[in-house]
Amino acid sequence: MLDVLRKALGIDTLFLNQFTAEQNVGHLQLAPALPGDICHYFLTTEKGIYLRADNFLACQPTVKIDTNFASMKHFYNDSESFLLRLVGQGDLWFSLYGGLVQVSMNGDLAYNPDYIVAFEDTLDYQMTKQEGLAVDRLRGDVWGGKGRLCRFTGQGKIWLQARQSNSFLNYVQSILLNLRFPRLN
Repeated sequence: MLDVLRKALGIDTLFLNQFTAEQNVGHLQLAPALPGDICHYFLTTEKGIYLRADNFLACQPTVKIDTNFASMKHFYNDSESFLLRLVGQGDLWFSLYGGLVQVSMNGDLAYNPDYIVAFEDTLDYQMTKQEGLAVDRLRGDVWGGKGRLCRFTGQGKIWLQARQSNSFLNYVQSILLNLRFPRLN
């Protein structure tokens, strides 16, 4: 299954590390790549979760990564982010850039896909385009790139991050590009 994921993502190698305590009790400390909240979710066999791959942190070996579903690569506005579907039973941890907004919904809601980190597979979703926004800046900031929205229907939970990681990374990149390093002779 890891070969399927690797080929689908177009990457040479996919690494998942497994840690086992030598004694009865062990401690493992993990940290996300960007500052923000860490969420714990317990998967059951009745309910899976879709998760932005960049936000995956850790899971128990009883949680399986499913890559055989449509829209894996075309959910987000950028071409690099994609969804994973996690199924099985066990603990899952994922990270968010900035603060967490958890929405428990029963009905119909729409969000900018770039803020969506995870959602339960009990929800149906459809990517739509919001036409008729007069100001392009509003379209990009509020409704997502090119006016795309993810419309959810049904009952379940959605996890949103309060900030977009692309904004932070672009800011850091601009600072790094402007640094002047002394020449070593």
